[in-house]
Amino acid sequence: MWNPFRTTNKESHVVSHNSSSNLNDNATTIKDFIEEEPNGLYIIDGQKGDSNSIICRVKPEGGKTCLKLKYEAVELFNQMRKFEYYCAVPNEVAASHFECRKII
Repeated sequence: MWNPFRTTNKESHVVSHNSSSNLNDNATTIKDFIEEEPNGLYIIDGQKGDSNSIICRVKPEGGKTCLKLKYEAVELFNQMRKFEYYCAVPNEVAASHFECRKII
Protein backbone atom coordinates (compact mmCIF):
# COMPACT_ATOMS: atom_id res chain seq x y z
CA MET A 1 0.00 0.00 0.00
CA TRP A 2 1.15 3.53 -0.78
CA ASN A 3 2.16 5.35 2.36
CA PRO A 4 1.01 8.99 2.52
CA PHE A 5 3.38 9.55 5.43
CA ARG A 6 6.46 8.46 3.46
CA THR A 7 7.59 11.87 2.31
CA THR A 8 10.59 13.92 1.53
CA ASN A 9 11.31 16.80 3.88
CA LYS A 10 8.20 18.60 2.70
CA GLU A 11 5.18 19.04 4.96
CA SER A 12 2.21 16.67 4.93
CA HIS A 13 -1.15 17.40 6.48
CA VAL A 14 -3.78 14.72 7.20
CA VAL A 15 -7.38 15.40 8.19
CA SER A 16 -9.80 12.68 9.27
CA HIS A 17 -13.42 12.77 8.17
CA ASN A 18 -15.23 10.61 10.72
CA SER A 19 -18.69 10.74 9.21
CA SER A 20 -20.67 7.57 8.89
CA SER A 21 -20.38 5.60 5.69
CA ASN A 22 -23.12 7.74 4.18
CA LEU A 23 -22.19 7.98 0.49
CA ASN A 24 -23.76 11.43 0.08
CA ASP A 25 -21.79 12.89 3.02
CA ASN A 26 -18.57 11.40 1.69
CA ALA A 27 -19.28 12.62 -1.86
CA THR A 28 -19.77 16.17 -0.55
CA THR A 29 -16.58 15.98 1.51
CA ILE A 30 -14.58 14.72 -1.47
CA LYS A 31 -16.09 17.34 -3.77
CA ASP A 32 -15.17 20.13 -1.32
CA PHE A 33 -11.63 18.74 -1.02
CA ILE A 34 -10.95 18.47 -4.77
CA GLU A 35 -12.58 21.82 -5.55
CA GLU A 36 -9.79 23.49 -3.54
CA GLU A 37 -7.42 22.57 -6.38
CA PRO A 38 -9.33 20.84 -9.19
CA ASN A 39 -6.34 20.46 -11.52
CA GLY A 40 -4.10 18.93 -8.86
CA LEU A 41 -2.76 15.40 -8.72
CA TYR A 42 -4.75 13.24 -6.31
CA ILE A 43 -3.67 9.89 -4.89
CA ILE A 44 -6.26 7.49 -3.51
CA ASP A 45 -5.57 4.34 -1.54
CA GLY A 46 -7.21 1.77 0.70
CA GLN A 47 -7.35 -1.95 1.29
CA LYS A 48 -9.92 -3.98 -0.61
CA GLY A 49 -12.94 -4.66 1.61
CA ASP A 50 -11.82 -2.13 4.24
CA SER A 51 -14.22 0.70 5.07
CA ASN A 52 -11.33 3.20 5.40
CA SER A 53 -9.52 4.97 2.59
CA ILE A 54 -7.40 8.04 2.01
CA ILE A 55 -7.18 10.71 -0.67
CA CYS A 56 -4.16 13.00 -0.89
CA ARG A 57 -3.51 16.07 -2.98
CA VAL A 58 0.13 16.43 -4.00
CA LYS A 59 1.30 20.01 -3.52
CA PRO A 60 3.29 21.57 -6.39
CA GLU A 61 5.93 22.80 -3.93
CA GLY A 62 6.20 19.34 -2.36
CA GLY A 63 4.39 17.55 0.42
CA LYS A 64 0.72 16.67 0.40
CA THR A 65 -2.62 17.29 2.06
CA CYS A 66 -4.62 14.15 2.85
CA LEU A 67 -8.15 13.30 3.89
CA LYS A 68 -8.95 10.03 5.67
CA LEU A 69 -12.46 8.73 4.97
CA LYS A 70 -14.80 6.06 6.28
CA TYR A 71 -15.29 4.97 2.69
CA GLU A 72 -14.25 1.91 0.71
CA ALA A 73 -11.46 2.56 -1.79
CA VAL A 74 -13.60 1.22 -4.65
CA GLU A 75 -16.33 3.74 -3.83
CA LEU A 76 -13.74 6.52 -3.62
CA PHE A 77 -12.38 5.49 -7.03
CA ASN A 78 -15.91 5.52 -8.51
CA GLN A 79 -16.67 8.88 -6.92
CA MET A 80 -13.56 10.42 -8.47
CA ARG A 81 -14.71 9.14 -11.86
CA LYS A 82 -18.11 10.78 -11.32
CA PHE A 83 -16.28 14.06 -10.69
CA GLU A 84 -14.59 13.54 -14.09
CA TYR A 85 -11.18 12.44 -12.89
CA TYR A 86 -9.16 9.77 -14.65
CA CYS A 87 -7.60 7.39 -12.13
CA ALA A 88 -4.95 4.80 -12.96
CA VAL A 89 -2.24 2.77 -11.29
CA PRO A 90 1.08 4.59 -11.71
CA ASN A 91 3.93 3.05 -13.65
CA GLU A 92 5.48 1.44 -10.57
CA VAL A 93 5.88 -2.29 -10.15
CA ALA A 94 4.74 -2.43 -6.51
CA ALA A 95 2.06 0.29 -6.74
CA SER A 96 -1.25 -0.37 -5.00
CA HIS A 97 -2.61 3.17 -5.12
CA PHE A 98 -4.23 5.19 -7.89
CA GLU A 99 -3.24 8.57 -9.26
CA CYS A 100 -6.14 10.74 -10.36
CA ARG A 101 -6.13 13.73 -12.68
CA LYS A 102 -8.97 15.93 -13.92
CA ILE A 103 -10.20 15.12 -17.41
CA ILE A 104 -10.12 18.33 -19.45
